[in-house]
Amino acid sequence: MAVQTTPNAPADSQSAEPVVPAPPGDSEEEEEEEEEEDDGYESDCSDDSDSSEMSTVTLEGEGMITDLFESSYLPTRKPPKYYWCLETLNYDRCSSRELKAFIAARGLEDPYPAGLTLKWFYIPVLEKADKAPKPFRFLDLPPEMRNMVYTELLTLPDCTCPKHCICFPQILRTSRQIYDEAVPVLYGENHINCTFFAAPRAVGVEKYVRIHTTSPCHHPSPDTNRFSVVPSGMSAYPDFLKRVNHLSININLDYALLDDFDDDAIEMAEVAVMWMGRCLLNLASFLVDGHRLKTLEIHFISDDEYVEYEQADECLYPLRRIRNVTKVMVDGTVDDETIAAIKSELPDTTPAFNTIKAFTLLRDEANAYIKLEHNLDLSKDPYEQGPDSHNAKAASKHDAVAFCAAETHTRAMRRLINEIESRLTSTGFASLHEENKVLDLIAKLQQHVDVAGQTRLSRTIRTLTSATKARARYTNRIGDVENPRAIRGSPEL
Repeated sequence: MAVQTTPNAPADSQSAEPVVPAPPGDSEEEEEEEEEEDDGYESDCSDDSDSSEMSTVTLEGEGMITDLFESSYLPTRKPPKYYWCLETLNYDRCSSRELKAFIAARGLEDPYPAGLTLKWFYIPVLEKADKAPKPFRFLDLPPEMRNMVYTELLTLPDCTCPKHCICFPQILRTSRQIYDEAVPVLYGENHINCTFFAAPRAVGVEKYVRIHTTSPCHHPSPDTNRFSVVPSGMSAYPDFLKRVNHLSININLDYALLDDFDDDAIEMAEVAVMWMGRCLLNLASFLVDGHRLKTLEIHFISDDEYVEYEQADECLYPLRRIRNVTKVMVDGTVDDETIAAIKSELPDTTPAFNTIKAFTLLRDEANAYIKLEHNLDLSKDPYEQGPDSHNAKAASKHDAVAFCAAETHTRAMRRLINEIESRLTSTGFASLHEENKVLDLIAKLQQHVDVAGQTRLSRTIRTLTSATKARARYTNRIGDVENPRAIRGSPEL
């Protein structure tokens, strides 16, 4: 195939242009459309040079090309209309420089890195990349759109039935970045409700506790005793309550079914108030340490005919131990003095002493000392086996004194633990005076625990250290069980 290159003649020249036969099957209208496309492309891609100075290439055979423009390779028919309806990019109408820029921006392999080449080489690369499956990267979205997704997934709907008031926090498990971005939406945009209901009846008290959506709608919490037992009731509350920013506590004492407010009804009403106070005591002790509350709403709902302001004050007293709350709202059948005290104490940044938490830790430590003493048999009288026994002969005056001290501290710790638990389980503390009584008992328990740690535990550690050193000296001389020394003896017969 011969290729002849001839310069284009100037406009006033008489030389004729190379004659190229039209491809078979092309009509005159198609030739006119091709000329229009060539003219438009030539004006866009002339690269600051006169098109009249460009050279032409003549090829023999079908589909001959008349010039160097890439538009000769492209179909002469106009693109379908659905391209514009679907708002998709038509690569045929783009220049080579634009297609090369598309490839570079998308990180694709350039078919001709040295410079520009024909469109035919660029278009397949882009079309192949368009048809290839691509994963959707959520983190590539702008932060504003990601926040919209977080709000849609993590915001609880405003519904009356808690059973259907749910969100989808599973997105927090995808990555650390998504967790850090979505947690403020989950705990900052939602308002969590805690409802405590007690209704005295002639034969008892109907009561339940609902912690937002953790319980079914009609039977909120069948085991209500776990919220009222002090101090173990702190573990009944879910951990997410410490991370929420907006909490609403609804306290409802319903006396509607009490026909005659006689002595039995008064007794049931007192039981309901005490149960409510213990539940709120556990809740307050749970929230005192490490909460993130910014807004706290307290709604006390009851009948003024049966509930006195003093009873409302007793129920709400444990909540006054919560600190560092920015906004506090209290309404219902509560006197103005109690409301003013709650609104003044809760925003205070000075941390309050957590009486229930301190007793729990001290009780566990005391029980550990009691169990250690029992296992090591430190409180056993060395003379109880008889005066001629080995223990009696080895016992000294110091051992007898240590025994008496250990027995005294053990009995004192058990007595104090039982007394404190009995007081908290029965009534809790509904005033500062009752809380001070509990604190006095806790202080005495702490003294006995400190003395027990300084006497029995140090003696036990010295005994254990001495036994360990004796075994080490023995194993160094004859070897241990896993690697014994060779035993010399008579050879086998």
